Amino acid sequence: MSAGTIAHSLFTILGESIIMAFGFVPVILTTTNLIVSAAPPERAGSASAISETSAEFGGALGVALLGSLGTFIYRWLMSSTDAPAPAKATLSAAIEIGATANPMWLTTAREAFAASYTATCGLAALGLSLLAWWARRVLTS
Repeated sequence: MSAGTIAHSLFTILGESIIMAFGFVPVILTTTNLIVSAAPPERAGSASAISETSAEFGGALGVALLGSLGTFIYRWLMSSTDAPAPAKATLSAAIEIGATANPMWLTTAREAFAASYTATCGLAALGLSLLAWWARRVLTS
């Protein structure tokens, strides 16, 4: 199996998503528990609402930042190809345009998307791991 085949295989992307989830779930559970348990019992509902709102905001911010990074990487990797402009912008456009002719740049588009997804998952996992380490450090001191 070549590196390009491994990079855009379903199992690789699934594996990266699982690794990201293992870093994400403990952080959310720990922070929610800390926030709700630190509030007086009569304010637990408000604390829970603030915790949930913060989690939603953080998720939206993460999607925006990581999505922008993924788009940048995809477009940067596609910039040197002879693909039409829409294909250089998104993978879905590349697949739609290249479906009938199956040009050489279609493989590059798939590999560029896989590379951008791998980079964003890696960055997310690293960030969540660092946050988990920091939370543990704060909790044990």
